Parts: sequence; structure tokens; C-alpha cells
Amino acid sequence: MAGKKLHIIVALYKYVFWGGLQKDTLRMAEEAVKRGHKVTVFTTDWENPPDFITVEKCRVSGWSNVSRMKCFNNAWKERLGQGGFDVSVAMDRVEGADFYFAADSCLRTYYCKKYPRWYLAISPRHRFILDMEEKVCGAASRTRVWYISPFQREEYIAEYGTPVEHLLELPPGMNPACVRPAEDVAAKIRNDVRSELGLKGNELGIILVGTNVKRKGMDRLLDAVKSLPQEIRNLARPILVGNIPASEIQSFAGDIFDKCIITGPRKDVERLLLAADIMVHPAREEGTGTVLVEGIASGIPVLCTACCGFSPYVKVAAGLVVNEPFQQDTLNAMLRTALENLTQLTEQTRQYSKTQDFTSRQRVMLDYIENAASVK
Repeated sequence: MAGKKLHIIVALYKYVFWGGLQKDTLRMAEEAVKRGHKVTVFTTDWENPPDFITVEKCRVSGWSNVSRMKCFNNAWKERLGQGGFDVSVAMDRVEGADFYFAADSCLRTYYCKKYPRWYLAISPRHRFILDMEEKVCGAASRTRVWYISPFQREEYIAEYGTPVEHLLELPPGMNPACVRPAEDVAAKIRNDVRSELGLKGNELGIILVGTNVKRKGMDRLLDAVKSLPQEIRNLARPILVGNIPASEIQSFAGDIFDKCIITGPRKDVERLLLAADIMVHPAREEGTGTVLVEGIASGIPVLCTACCGFSPYVKVAAGLVVNEPFQQDTLNAMLRTALENLTQLTEQTRQYSKTQDFTSRQRVMLDYIENAASVK
């Protein structure tokens, strides 16, 4: 919106540096400030925020996540009533914002596949989450929904009757640092990081990035590694990145636990991707999976499940998509084939990544925000 500087207020329940939603929030704020706008983030917690944003902290109370989220939703509505801003954006499911960033798939669709409807009706947690989803995405809501996967659009329309004009598509918005650098630079980073991780020259780094063990399919990955022929299995080193307790990993890894490289949450995922040979993301539910395009952009083959919103990019890049319904045997066979054909798949992935722009999400977000402000 040429000539007018906006004050944008953003609802984000909590900032943790390794969270994908939080990274999207920060990159959106960076783009807004670059255009001359002011950004205020309304949150319960953000330690050491960057100096280019304003943080308004609210206190929430309650013994459960549900009660604390209810408290946050009420505090957000009260803050909206105070005014003093031009456009409001919700990164979590809270009421009343001009825009909502749908980072997940439609949860009613997901939950109805996972649980019987009678359970959803009596579970306080699930009932609250679905009620908030309907308030944000339903036909009666004025909030416009930013979606990042074609799956989401169809699911919201089917479940809630979301008006088509309220559904606004966003392109991928990965960290630009994940774009593969010049080959000499990439090779040096790869060698340095592999040395740090204890990866030998011929070992195969199989990276998974995510904090929710079951949802991201870490157990599926470890089972696939166990199924590899002995000569490949001896070289396979799962690199598990995220806030994942070692005890959980050990329970799934069993006799390959000593092969696992557990990094914890990291701020330099782009360096870890260059050190890896393949990314495997056999998620059970993944609205998009920004990390998938980050893997492609870094130049390593990616293997994922078809439920991931960004699986079409993976399909074109290297064809490594496990169809739904998921079969462990299919993942096992696909991982083995991929590791046996790494050179070809790597070259294919790098050629494809050169034709793509995976970094424009925040620019499109700000275009929508500025257009909405001009209409107001």
C-alpha cells in the first residue's frame, strides 16, 4: 500500500526459536518492517525478541493447555477492542483477526480420521480446538484464511463451508538461508558439519527435522532404517533434529540407537541439511511441511508421505512420495531404492530446485495485508 505505513498486530501464543510457525511469524515481521510498517506481536512469551518488533506480553492462567488457550483467546479479543492498529493477523486459532495463517491441515478432517466422533464430542481438548477452528474458518467468520496447500482449501470448504473468497493461497516461505550456496562453499560447510556430527566420509546422513515424534513419523523412519540390508544399514546414520527427548528416540530406535545423531533444536538447520545425504519425513499429518522445500532447496533428495501439503513439490523433484494409506513396507523399499540411487536423485533434485522460488510467502502475505488496509 504505497504511501501509508501500517501498524500490524500479530497474535502468537508463544515464541520458541525452533518452531516453524514462529519462524514464519518472524519472517513476516521482517518483510513488514522492510516495507516501513510497524509490527506488534501479542504473545504470552518471547525471550530476547529482535529490536525491530514490539512485543506485548499477556499473562494466561489455567492448569491445562486448553484453559490457557481460552485465556489467551479472551485476552486477544480484549486487545483487539482497544484498537490502535490497522491490520490484525492470527498465527494461532484465535478469534477476530483480519487474517489467519493456517499452518496445519484442517484439524476436523484429521481428527475424524483418527478418532470416533463420539470421542471428539466429549474430549474437552478436542472439542475446544474444533470449536476455535470453526470460529476462525467457518462461514460466519470474517477472517480471511491464508492456506498453503490445496488440500487445506478443499478441507475447509467441506468441513466448515468457508467462503471461497475468504481463502487466500500462499506460496512456500522457507528460510532463504536454505538455498544451496556455490558448490565450493557447500562442500566446505558439508565437511565441517559432518566432522562436528561425527559422520565419516562414506556414512549416509538421513535427516529428519521436527519436534513431535509420532506426528512427524520418526518411528517410521527408524523402522525403515532397521529394515535396510546390512551393508547399507551399517552406513546409515539418522540425524534427528528438534526438541526430541533422547528417551523417546531410544524407545523407537532399539539396537540402532547408537547410530542416531541427536542434535536437539538448532538454529542452523541449513548447515545440517548440507551435511545430510537425504531427508526423510514420513509424517502422519503435515499441513504443509516447509522443511520439505528447504531440503529440496539445499540440494538433497526428500522422501515424504502423501499427506504432507508440500508433497507435490517432492513428487516432481525426486518422485519419493509414499502414498496414503501409509504402508511401512512401501517406505522401507523406497528408502532403500533412494539410498542405492543417491547420485541420480541428488542431481535431479538440484536441477529442479534451480527452477523454483520457495521464499516468496512473506512477500505475498504483506501484499494481502496492504491490499486489505487500502480497502479499509
